[in-house]
Formats: sequence, C-alpha cells, structure tokens
Amino acid sequence: MAMPPERVHHSISFLTSEVHAMFMFCQMMARFQPDHELTLRRIDEIDQIGLASIGATTVPDATIEGFQFVMEGLRKIVKSEAATR
Repeated sequence: MAMPPERVHHSISFLTSEVHAMFMFCQMMARFQPDHELTLRRIDEIDQIGLASIGATTVPDATIEGFQFVMEGLRKIVKSEAATR
C-alpha cells in the first residue's frame, strides 16, 4: 500500500531535518576539538571507512554525493577553526 503524497513529503522533510541537526552537531563537535590536525586525520579515516561501507552495496549516486558533501563540510569547519586560532 502506497503512502499518500502528504505523508511522503512529511517523511522526507522529517528525515532532512534530522540529517541537518546531526550535521550541525558534528560541526559543533569539530569546532571544539583542540588538535585540528588530528581531527582532520580522523575525518579522513571516517571518510574512507564510510565510503567503503557504502561502496559494498548498490546505492544511488546521490547517497555517495551526500556523504562526501558532509565530510567535506566537516573538513572546512575544522580548517576554518584552525586558521582562527
């Protein structure tokens, strides 16, 4: 049984807001790490592990693009914080 369009829209909006909240939380955590180089290395490690686990299954390109977008955003935040200290 298919969901009504309003329910689909609500579900997508809810999921989008959850992802946004988690990304904001990750940004906050990244900003307050004392060792920016270590944080960048850890982000690179997580990036590789995450891509490997995504690559093990068949997923839409948008899934990989979204993952890479978030990881690059975290790198930018950490580099920005490092530059201000």
